Amino acid sequence: MKILEKILVPFFIATFLLRIFELTSTIGFLALSTWLLSALYFVGGYWLFKSDKESSGVFAILTGIVFSSSLLNMPFLVVRNMASYFNFIPIANGLLFLALVIVFFKSKNMSASPLNIKGSLIRSFFILVISAGFTYIPLSFKPFKALIYSLNYGSPNVILDLKIVEYKEKSKHSLNQGNCDLAIRHCLNAVGYGQNWIGLTTGYEFDSMRLEDVISKRDTSNRTEHKDIGQLYINLFQALDCKAKKLYTEGSYEEALDFYTKADDVIYYYLAKSRVWMTELAHSKNRLAICYKRLQNFEYSDSLFLEAVNIYEETNDTLDINVAKFYTNLAKSLYERNLPEYSIIFNNESILILERDSSVFNYKTEIYDNYINLIQNYFRTDSLKEAKIVIDKTLKLTEKDSVSYCTASLYEGLYYFRSNQFGRAQSIVYDCLSCYKSRLESDHQNIAETYLLLSEIKVALAKYDEADSLINKGKEITIKNYGINSARYSNYLLVDANIKKIVGNYSESEDLFYEVLNSYNRELGSDNYKNSEVLSGLADLEVILGKFKQALIHSNNSLLIAEENENLKYPGSTWLINNAGYVNYSIGKFKISKSLYQNVLKINNEYQLDLSFTKAVAFNGLGLLKIVDNKFYEADTLFRQSLSRHLELFSENHPSTAIIYLNYSNLRIAENKLVEARDMLTKSLEINSNFFEKDHVIFADIFIAFGDLSKKEKQGKLAEQYYQKALNIYTDKFNYDHYKIEMIKDEIKNISFED
Repeated sequence: MKILEKILVPFFIATFLLRIFELTSTIGFLALSTWLLSALYFVGGYWLFKSDKESSGVFAILTGIVFSSSLLNMPFLVVRNMASYFNFIPIANGLLFLALVIVFFKSKNMSASPLNIKGSLIRSFFILVISAGFTYIPLSFKPFKALIYSLNYGSPNVILDLKIVEYKEKSKHSLNQGNCDLAIRHCLNAVGYGQNWIGLTTGYEFDSMRLEDVISKRDTSNRTEHKDIGQLYINLFQALDCKAKKLYTEGSYEEALDFYTKADDVIYYYLAKSRVWMTELAHSKNRLAICYKRLQNFEYSDSLFLEAVNIYEETNDTLDINVAKFYTNLAKSLYERNLPEYSIIFNNESILILERDSSVFNYKTEIYDNYINLIQNYFRTDSLKEAKIVIDKTLKLTEKDSVSYCTASLYEGLYYFRSNQFGRAQSIVYDCLSCYKSRLESDHQNIAETYLLLSEIKVALAKYDEADSLINKGKEITIKNYGINSARYSNYLLVDANIKKIVGNYSESEDLFYEVLNSYNRELGSDNYKNSEVLSGLADLEVILGKFKQALIHSNNSLLIAEENENLKYPGSTWLINNAGYVNYSIGKFKISKSLYQNVLKINNEYQLDLSFTKAVAFNGLGLLKIVDNKFYEADTLFRQSLSRHLELFSENHPSTAIIYLNYSNLRIAENKLVEARDMLTKSLEINSNFFEKDHVIFADIFIAFGDLSKKEKQGKLAEQYYQKALNIYTDKFNYDHYKIEMIKDEIKNISFED
């Protein structure tokens, strides 16, 4: 046996060197020499490695088997035709080598002859170097790559094999390093060589190959694919998905969509042949849908979410958390599309699936996400009772020391705000603010959103300085997080514009309204539902400024946008209708104004909202119209209804209540009930003095009423004094051609001084 080994080992070395120097045209001699040597070790291990000790026979046989198995796969390693289990083969020889080293040193210390062990140790070392080297060294290691290519000289198909394996390994390495672009390039090269192998392409270099080329040259025949091509397409999908995710994270949604689409094509054309990859195809459709949603292409996004559900359900024959997530995403898309009724349906479908499986799995986070979506939808449809039910569920679901609990509390505050319970809303939102501040960084956007809601509550409570301070804090955080040009920042500017309009800074308010309008148009499109709110607020301001044509245009556009977004049927939009009613009243379109105010009452009645601020405003507007028609008794009834609601909602000490007293006083003046008129005017003056500077336009309006009252009392000089006070305020606030300035000048000219 030993003589045979002395022949076969040089033979193996010779065939190996001949291939390296490309002196033989085939790898067959190397394979023959390797297998002969392997067979020798397998059969002759007992004689080759046995020592003089009786117990060494079994060890010798095992040594021969280990050497044999380590060499047996050598030809396959050379051509890189490696099965997955090949990675484990060198391990046995590695353990043997370690054992031989230990025995060698122990026997040396014991002064025993180590000659047989030394020979086995040397053989084990060289076989380990060869087998482990060819198994574990990657083709990216250039010296090893040169050796492999030399050993396979003259074998075109093997070279293609090697190219495939080389680029497959490179793509995997690039992916592990997070270099998506390089991974894609290596994948395309690998796929190109793979398609060459099965005859779809020719040539050897694919540096300029595009994914479109790969897809267009997909194999539609029944030929068996190369063993590595399936993995190549998996790598290609992973590389494309990696690139898409990076672009999406960076906010480059159109580019991300392009790569997600290509990744989807790879799955569809090459991988969707198993349950695993059909399931992945469903997730791919979901990712595509999310991108389309980000790009405001809701028709595509919604159809893709449904396609994801269908593919997943058909593949897995079940509705589980994945389908629930698809439903949740679809619900969010429908919410953004302003289809809250449909969004509610899919949120509830998702919740049913999650709650069904929650006894086995912990789906609290997913259920919470759907609860929040439901709350938003119920607010959008003004289903406040339903919103409160879900808010209570959400508060019970979340831990009190969690950020989620803070968010649920914020929605509870919003519920009381929308329910016109402003004091309770303020208390809850302050608690929410403390909750966030104790758990989040000071510049977290959730804190800014809390400032935003709290500022709106402060406006409702006529605490304008506090509202202004809170808005500035929210703006500061939002600028840091989203920038000054973002639509999110404009949400704060809109409240700021309304505050400035209320306190009489009309020029600044007008500039802010237009800034918000431009921002929303730029980021959300001109037909977005938020524009209805901006245009309505702007129209109300333009009535004050006497810009009636612009006010009517903006008011009509506000209602048109709200109607297109199907918002006008909900109580939350009745304040838009009230504003439109006032615009039409101001320009003398009394029939249209009456119809609009009556519509506000109808919507509130349909939702059984008797104690509603917009209902109180509508009664006030209808009262003004009745004065125009000289129907004083009906006007009195309407003002009483408006006043009672204002007193219950705000108390007497509120600017909105003061407006009712002012309008009511004008009715009393027309009725010649002058004592009551004076009492109401005095109340209005005192209330407004608690909130506004002395040069606010509201005082000019009150002074005009006092002037009218004085005229009725035949006190011409006193009337002139009141009119002059009003004129001074108007000329300070408005342009010289403002209609109120012209009106008051005429009043002064026509005063009778008989007293």
